Amino acid sequence: MSATSNFNNYILDNFFRVFTLSLLTVISLFYLSPPAHAALDLVIEGQVVKVTDGDTIVVRDSQSQREHKIRLLHIDAPESRQEYGAESTAALKKRIAGKHVTVEYSQLDRYKRVLGVVKQRDDNINHWMVANGHAWHYKQYSSSRAFSLAESGAKQSQSGLWRSATPTPPWEWRKAHK
Repeated sequence: MSATSNFNNYILDNFFRVFTLSLLTVISLFYLSPPAHAALDLVIEGQVVKVTDGDTIVVRDSQSQREHKIRLLHIDAPESRQEYGAESTAALKKRIAGKHVTVEYSQLDRYKRVLGVVKQRDDNINHWMVANGHAWHYKQYSSSRAFSLAESGAKQSQSGLWRSATPTPPWEWRKAHK
């Protein structure tokens, strides 16, 4: 057998080996990874007893009377001491404080808060906060197209925090104020 023939066989064998490993990796990642957007299959219904800030509330469960701290999914609102923080909190208070809401969720965050979508009647409050410029779409943790479009619309119409030429996202503000 010639050196060229041996070299070609070597290349071909390695190509198939790499291809097979790559294919198996992709297949295993597909089947073993959790879905990118898990279904929100758990529900809390109750009254909003506290609005902590523009993306965190406390809901008293109508059935158990237990209070749950809820972190609004898909969004990040300005911190309380940050520019527009008080306005963001005030907007959420005006919209849902004392009202009956439904929270759809599937998990807790590292602080043991329920990560959920808050609905008041048929209105998605999380989306409303972004669409009205009271919060950012939290793209680091959400790939929702609806929230991206809502943020773009709020920017374009210069609603809420977007009246500022260069609003500081909360994740950058937190990093600078550790």
